[in-house]
Amino acid sequence: IFGDSILNEFSARLTQNTREEDICFRFGGSDFIVLLPQTDMDKGLKYAERLRLACANKPFTNGHKSRSVTVSIGLVTLFEHHPEDRDEFINMAERARYQAKAEGRNRVVTYNQDHVEQDGKIDPVALLQQTLHRILEKNQRKLHRLAPDPDPERQRQSSG
Repeated sequence: IFGDSILNEFSARLTQNTREEDICFRFGGSDFIVLLPQTDMDKGLKYAERLRLACANKPFTNGHKSRSVTVSIGLVTLFEHHPEDRDEFINMAERARYQAKAEGRNRVVTYNQDHVEQDGKIDPVALLQQTLHRILEKNQRKLHRLAPDPDPERQRQSSG
């Protein structure tokens, strides 16, 4: 029930941050699509960042429960990306959103042809490798501090 409350509050924040001519709808699960007519990439990025901050900076609550929620946003424009049809348009947005998640979530990523794909589809193995690589790089120092020193002589010197 709290998940439903979060979705309802997210929908409210979404509509509070859109213009009258914009179209917002739930695409399934926790995915939403926002169509911003007559919006170029710069304006789209500003809107997406405003929405991201509207979610990240204020916890979602329903009386006694509170939870911080972030969003990963994939951004595509008709003017710059020229999708052939609505399916390609949605696929482009999904690829950009997957990339935002792979880069650490809570961010806006613009569609790029070079996103991890194979035969026009997301390559889940490559996406997982990219995500793991990012996580390992981020936590490399922690891992080194936790790992025992392989040199027994240095171990004796540091403990003695």
